[in-house]
Amino acid sequence: MESTKEALDKQLERVTEKIKEQNSKFETFYLNGDADSLSKVFSRNVAQYLPHQPPTVGLDSLIKNSKLQMSWGKWKFKLTTIEVKISGQMAVERGSYKVSFTSNENSPIPSSVDTGHYIVLWEESDGIWKIVWDAPVTEMPLE
Repeated sequence: MESTKEALDKQLERVTEKIKEQNSKFETFYLNGDADSLSKVFSRNVAQYLPHQPPTVGLDSLIKNSKLQMSWGKWKFKLTTIEVKISGQMAVERGSYKVSFTSNENSPIPSSVDTGHYIVLWEESDGIWKIVWDAPVTEMPLE
């Protein structure tokens, strides 16, 4: 018979794998400029807290902002899960990121590379883990 600790460890392992799969989808959607597919990763009531701007609240606003950003050039994300904590249908992920942006001729911002860490609150609904709160924290100094 499996102990409670073993069962919890297996559950944590399963949830961590699902989160990593969702992160991989996010990376692919951004790389391919597919903002509409972000609905497969983000909750309808998402709140995203990007540096140097007001929060983005709601899936429609997040997709609209992402489409605009994607129109400026190519985005390549690398997300690395460091730790996941779970409680019921909720999970908190702590991770690191690297994002490379290659601007096009219409971009209001230059090409750049950013690195940092993030905290994400995930919620499971109908067997799918989606981001409810997204808070990346850049390591790059302001210039």
